[in-house]
Amino acid sequence: MVESPAPRAQAPFARDDTARVTRFALVAVFVVVGVTIAAHLIDFGVYDLRVRVMDAGLGSSPVAWVGPAALAVALVATTVLARRNRITVALVPVLAVVLILATRHLGESLPYWQVLLLPPLGLALFLLWREADRLDPHAGRVCRAGCVLLVCAFALHAFGPAVLHAFGVRTYSWPDQVKIALKEGLEIGGWLLIASALATTAWFGAARRPNRD
Repeated sequence: MVESPAPRAQAPFARDDTARVTRFALVAVFVVVGVTIAAHLIDFGVYDLRVRVMDAGLGSSPVAWVGPAALAVALVATTVLARRNRITVALVPVLAVVLILATRHLGESLPYWQVLLLPPLGLALFLLWREADRLDPHAGRVCRAGCVLLVCAFALHAFGPAVLHAFGVRTYSWPDQVKIALKEGLEIGGWLLIASALATTAWFGAARRPNRD
């Protein structure tokens, strides 16, 4: 009588590990975004934006580097996943262009850099949303949540000033500063979520193929 082969043991880094890491990433991102928004509003309300470290809208503040740092992590993780054929290789150069243009000290030296950012950013979000099906289920949901936050941040950036102006809101008023804090917080949160989803999948090797029905 031939015995059936024993079931293969699960890899040590299974989906449970990915789920724990993604849950931790969600909490960490929530804390970072909350601290960023609170620090900016405290700087405005108490210090009249004199504390440059707390000013989320200032290009030279530490906050300005959180998004590009997270984007760099996402780029490295995407490169690793692309080499394993776990994600489309087209995402690598697209994220590289977004990283260059999103880094304020580089992007602001280019005329109309925000207009230049829109096509590669839109393509990156499209590819990230589509490729989320190939990630671990938990990481895929986190990746798509990051895409939603980035879309909201861009909408606030593009349409927020016009809406506030239409209601007669002045610059350096509370509504204006809340808009700035929310925009920066959503942008940071979006890239942190995407970076954590891609990095977790690359580290644990828990990516899955999309179903082809």
